Amino acid sequence: MKAIFFLFVMLIQNDLCYSGWAIQNSGTQADLFDVLYLTETTGIVVGGKVGDEYGIILRTTNAGQTWDSVYGGSRLLRGIAFTDVNTGFVVGNTGAILKTTNGGINWSQLNSGTTQHLRSVSFPPTATGFTGFVCGFSGMMLKTEDGGANWITQQTGVTKVLFSIHFYDAVTGISVGGDNSLGDQPVILKTTNGGMNWISQTSPLPFALRGIFLIDQNNSFAAGNDNALIRTSNGGSNWNSVTLPGSRYLRDVYFQNNSTGYVCGNFGYIIKTTDGGATWDTTASLTTRYLEAIHFLNVNSGSAVGHGGTILKYTFLTGALNSNTVVKDFNLSQNFPNPFNPSTVLKYELGIEAGVTLKVFDLRGNVIKTLVNMKQQPGSYSVIFDKGDLPSGVYFYRLRVNTEDGTKSFSQTKQMMLLK
Repeated sequence: MKAIFFLFVMLIQNDLCYSGWAIQNSGTQADLFDVLYLTETTGIVVGGKVGDEYGIILRTTNAGQTWDSVYGGSRLLRGIAFTDVNTGFVVGNTGAILKTTNGGINWSQLNSGTTQHLRSVSFPPTATGFTGFVCGFSGMMLKTEDGGANWITQQTGVTKVLFSIHFYDAVTGISVGGDNSLGDQPVILKTTNGGMNWISQTSPLPFALRGIFLIDQNNSFAAGNDNALIRTSNGGSNWNSVTLPGSRYLRDVYFQNNSTGYVCGNFGYIIKTTDGGATWDTTASLTTRYLEAIHFLNVNSGSAVGHGGTILKYTFLTGALNSNTVVKDFNLSQNFPNPFNPSTVLKYELGIEAGVTLKVFDLRGNVIKTLVNMKQQPGSYSVIFDKGDLPSGVYFYRLRVNTEDGTKSFSQTKQMMLLK
């Protein structure tokens, strides 16, 4: 055993990059439905609790290290859109529309003129900032041309729920939806004249669509129930289904650029493409919660949110780190439960900002899974490790921490047992 453990330690090498997803502490058990970062450090999350019917808005100014509740109300909140770093809108149940003019610190209620549940909001990026759209139940579509002071109901010709809306520019936008259940009857509506008219398009799959993203005027992706992911390359004249790994209920889709995109869904499902959607790979999942929304500020920084207060933060940084100085303000806890089946929680603490890797190894020193590989702020972190197809036996998990200036490092390894 000693010889095997020595081999396990010797096989671990320095990492030259820190990238991946990490769980953040939202401070709430509410379900979170949308997320948007305004800068590298300032972000907004909205949500609430279905059944209890309350809504919350969370705000961070330190990249998610801590989240503050800046709004609480009686209506569930669903969608976010900002026209700049100061002016933003949030929509929700029973016609709720809120507006901020100071970057999300304070929010005021607007008169939407409806009591329908509202699900999504979009302000065209190339418009003046005064024109925006909101969609929701019973085919509801609202438009404002004066920054939310007045909202005009538009005729869509549908009665299904419009779950999501996204505009590429001032004139080109798509809204998708379907039944408010796990049923069928998808809806795709497109406008090419700034919302004056909405034209129905046909989905190749019979499942409700929950998320839409326009890469440009011709290329778009929509995600929905029963692993439904569809794409168009001709502005929606034709939509084609995309084959995906696994089988999930998908909730949101987001593209960083023409080639790199993400889709999220239930059971912590996140998939990624780097070839414009031709192929998709499953990324490491840190949660089994339902993920409702995913958003990227840029290629190096993103977030996903979901049920039970779940917030995941993606960061990508590079840098070579070397150090022999060990500090004592880091800690790796024993996993719980242990032995475990099917999953266990790994917890660790960081006393200072540092690059972090958390990996699982077998007895021979082979890397089974990289759970964390990124730069993180000081705080306490929890990561869920799922057995997958692993056999029963002893496994090791190792936390490695290095400061960016290369002056301090920490390494600790613990043993856990999978017992089927």
